[in-house]
Amino acid sequence: MAATVHHPSGHSRTHLPTIALLVALIAGSAGALGSFAQGSGGAGWRMIGHDSGNSRNQPFERTIGPSNASRLAVKWVATTAGDVSATPAVERGAVYFGDFGGMLWKLDADTGQVIWSHAVSDYTGIAGDIARTSPSLAGNTLVVGDLKYPYMLGIDARTGKLRWRTQVHPDPKGIMTGSPVLVGDVIYTGVSASGAGGPGATFRGAIVALDAQTGRLLWRTYSLPDNGGLPGGYAGATMFSPPAVSLRAGLVYGTFGQPYTEPASVTACHAAHGGFTESCEQPGSYLKSVVAFDLWTGEPRWSYRVQGHVPWLQACGSQPPSVTWCAAESDGEKWDLGGSGVNVMRLLMDGHRREVVGVGGKSGVYTVLDARSGAFIWNTLIGPGGDQGGMNWGTAFDGKRIYASITNHHHIAYKLTQNGVIYNTATTGGSWAALDPRTGMILWQTADPQVETLPGAGVVGVWDLAPVTVSNGVVYVSSMAKLANQDQMFALDAATGEILWRFGAGSSVNAAPAVVDGTVYWGSGYARSGVEGSGNNRFYAFSIDGQ
Repeated sequence: MAATVHHPSGHSRTHLPTIALLVALIAGSAGALGSFAQGSGGAGWRMIGHDSGNSRNQPFERTIGPSNASRLAVKWVATTAGDVSATPAVERGAVYFGDFGGMLWKLDADTGQVIWSHAVSDYTGIAGDIARTSPSLAGNTLVVGDLKYPYMLGIDARTGKLRWRTQVHPDPKGIMTGSPVLVGDVIYTGVSASGAGGPGATFRGAIVALDAQTGRLLWRTYSLPDNGGLPGGYAGATMFSPPAVSLRAGLVYGTFGQPYTEPASVTACHAAHGGFTESCEQPGSYLKSVVAFDLWTGEPRWSYRVQGHVPWLQACGSQPPSVTWCAAESDGEKWDLGGSGVNVMRLLMDGHRREVVGVGGKSGVYTVLDARSGAFIWNTLIGPGGDQGGMNWGTAFDGKRIYASITNHHHIAYKLTQNGVIYNTATTGGSWAALDPRTGMILWQTADPQVETLPGAGVVGVWDLAPVTVSNGVVYVSSMAKLANQDQMFALDAATGEILWRFGAGSSVNAAPAVVDGTVYWGSGYARSGVEGSGNNRFYAFSIDGQ
């Protein structure tokens, strides 16, 4: 059965009139090419993926390249109140980010000096509150999400004062794990949850749109059918990832994770079929799915579920016997979507320009679909899956290649691939890879060169959990290596995967940098419960020779 489902009538909860600014943006973008050409990117870095297509590519960088990346050196270091996993926003000579110590920062981009800093709890009134998301900058309004409550915050970027605060989900268990994406003065973001699972669960994930200047909620669409607020129905399917937008198609794409609960009838149907079966799911169930929503109304237009027999067969069914690391079809933990949002890409395929969307899953499988219809194009197994990935926090596209990191949560031994050929070189840790966006062929794969000793497992490779950034032929990747004498920040040649530069940050790193005007801005530290990592309080800026 096909995994792509079309929804002509939609299921959005709230409908509002057309947003005139978006109409103008869409009309004006019709002739643009490449993922980075659409939506609010520019020479700065105004949101998590640089642009609304979530390319994680800086197309305007000309200073740092493969020929001189080895000369990257510390330009300045800022002391934070805790770990930084966010990609910072960088614009007009300032750097913005939050940390796990509960502070929100604005620093001078040239010197690292503090321009202002505020405790997130001052904005929300919630003790110990945190903003882990990457901020988006809409003019002079800085928009960021809250990790203790389903608040989105609009802050005056000049002063740090609160402009507005909006509760975007009616359930107080909601939190903002994924980062907001900006199109004009409209913010799109997903809603996840904390402490909302268990047999009595009722929370449903959602994607929302807000006015960036006022905080007014424009629409909200849920990831699962209505449960009436009562246990026993669908619950869960939260959204950890940033949305991505196709202005040409008029769609915003969200990804949703696994359910907490499902109706007993659905569970019985799956059991009767011997495992997960697409026909057992109810209309409006978007668990473990990529979903395309109408930009203006939030109505679902199509969805593609990454779990099921057909996606598994496409990724694993034709693998040679030597490939033993493709997740079992029944392993629901791995056939899931985490925080790795969609990349919107415009490719030359069969002599025609075609817009596609791609997403990396916890399974270690990257999937590419048609942007307008959701039709399957290809998928590729890059590495082993797990609850932390696989791919968990973000991939990149520069018009030439797709770049990804593999966590390898369970330290499974797997072999690396170069130009589509699997070699005997194996690793039990994470790795970084580049794919051909037209075919999915793995062009290169580079293992994290470091190891660690774990109780019960012995010496194994380290995780590579973080998203990746690409700029001017250089791929910036991070390592979860914990020790102070190890390296956690790397620059790779985008064409070959060769390690050009490496740096010891003093802790694990689960952040990807922003690259602006010859400077790389990069957070460090990631000591979270259930994650193999160590913490830090340093935020780095690198440039050629530190100048």
